[in-house]
Amino acid sequence: MPVHEIIAGLVARFLAEDRAKDAYEINCGSCQDFAEELVRELDRQGLGSDACEIWVDDLLLGEAMDDDRGQFDRVRIERDHPSLVPPEGLSWDDMDRLAEEYGFAGGTHVWVVIEGRHYDAEAPAGVDNAFDLPFFRRSIEDFLAARAAVP
Repeated sequence: MPVHEIIAGLVARFLAEDRAKDAYEINCGSCQDFAEELVRELDRQGLGSDACEIWVDDLLLGEAMDDDRGQFDRVRIERDHPSLVPPEGLSWDDMDRLAEEYGFAGGTHVWVVIEGRHYDAEAPAGVDNAFDLPFFRRSIEDFLAARAAVP
């Protein structure tokens, strides 16, 4: 079964079990459970050998549950996730400000990476750059709008 169908089925199960009302809500409180169950299902289907969970704090400097981390670990990202680059128009310094302003820290979000593509409940087709996941896109779009509004 293709990954996007496995994810769609898992989203449907979360909704049927009243664990969330939609994929957005899964990503706003149940993303850890979703990611763990997705990895288990991928393993069950024989597709999980390359699957791993990634937490926002895996990409940041400092200790995992530090509430005031605010900086992306560029060395680690370049080494472990070379496709993860700031969106067009943003630098790593901008991304650090965004991480600080939006409180990216331990437990903020978790998703699954399979063969270099990033997946969560709202991105069943996956994306090449984690910053294209809807979780990040919402923050990035708000950040860019706020920056554009400043004269």
